[in-house]
Amino acid sequence: MVEWDRDPEMAKWFDWTTTVEKDEAHLDHCRAVIRGWHEDYVAGRRAAFFVRDATSSAPLGSAELSFPEPTRAEASYSTREHRGRGFATRALRLLCRWGSEVPGVERIHLTSDFANTASRRVAAKVGFIEVAGTPGP
Repeated sequence: MVEWDRDPEMAKWFDWTTTVEKDEAHLDHCRAVIRGWHEDYVAGRRAAFFVRDATSSAPLGSAELSFPEPTRAEASYSTREHRGRGFATRALRLLCRWGSEVPGVERIHLTSDFANTASRRVAAKVGFIEVAGTPGP
């Protein structure tokens, strides 16, 4: 997670700096984020997963569903240096299959920056239908 916070593509789409220091304060921040994911999972608000290589267990990316409403889930996903190799597509497909079995969930939404064509391609491969939304700030 520390390395992901330094990734220029992640910083670009999530609007944070890549000058994160690998120090104890940042490690504490990462630990707090992961604790929050666990608390959200226990409370039924979010299910966050690391995407790992089946052979080496090395982290390849992440995928999550959050549940802002009882009938709707929000999907998100990311990869790092493993972009363009199908990992995000497979992770999103598996995530949606799992999410479709969550009691009460009728639809899964995904929000992506229009300029992020790679992310939009992943969503299209999985079957998401692009709908124009309201522009950002």
